[in-house]
Amino acid sequence: MMGRTSSVRLQKWVNGEWVEERLQQNYVYDAHNRVIGYETIYWRNNAWTLPTVNEQYYNESGKLESVMATRPGGAIDFRIMYEYSDKALMTQFYTQYPSGGGWSNWNLRTIQYDDCGRKTGQTNYSGEGPNWNPSTRTEWFSSFNKDLYPGKKIPVCHKGNTLWVSAQALDSYLRRGDCLGECLYEKNNPSDVAGEPPFVIF
Repeated sequence: MMGRTSSVRLQKWVNGEWVEERLQQNYVYDAHNRVIGYETIYWRNNAWTLPTVNEQYYNESGKLESVMATRPGGAIDFRIMYEYSDKALMTQFYTQYPSGGGWSNWNLRTIQYDDCGRKTGQTNYSGEGPNWNPSTRTEWFSSFNKDLYPGKKIPVCHKGNTLWVSAQALDSYLRRGDCLGECLYEKNNPSDVAGEPPFVIF
C-alpha cells in the first residue's frame, strides 16, 4: 500500500534452491509515512521465532528521537536516544541497555559541525556503567580546485545566506569565515536544505 516496504525476507541458496534459514522484518508506518516500528523474526529449528520489536519515536519537528528494542516476551533489550541542535542537526546519539533498575551505557557518538552546518568531526565513546570513555575520533576535511571552474561562480555560505561568487574570489570569502558550498540552513528560509557543494570530502 502506498509503495512502502511492508516486509523484507532474507533467504539462503542451498543445493539449487532458496530456503529460509535467515530472517524476516515487518514494518509499520504512521500517517506521515515514517517507520514507527518493525519486528524481526528468525528461522530457527524449522520454525519462525517470536518477534523482537523495534519501536521508533519522533519529536514535534519530525526528527527521530528514540528507538526502543524489546525481546520476545516484552523485556527491553536496548534503547537509542538522539539529540539535535536548534538548527535540527543531530549532535549526538547514544545506546543504553537496562541494568539494575536503571540504564547502563553502551556506546555514544557526538557530531561536530562548522558554522555552515557541515559535519567536521565525530567522536565515539564506549560505555562503562554510568560513564563514557573516549575511544575513537574521525575528522572530515575538504579541498577545492578552483582551476576547474574558470570564469564560473560557485556557492559560498555567508552569514546564513548562500551567495554565488567568482571562483577566483573564493579565498577572500573563506578568510572571513565563510564556507564553501550552499548553506545547509538558510537564514531567510530555515526549512531549505541545499544540495551537495562542489568539493571533495576525504
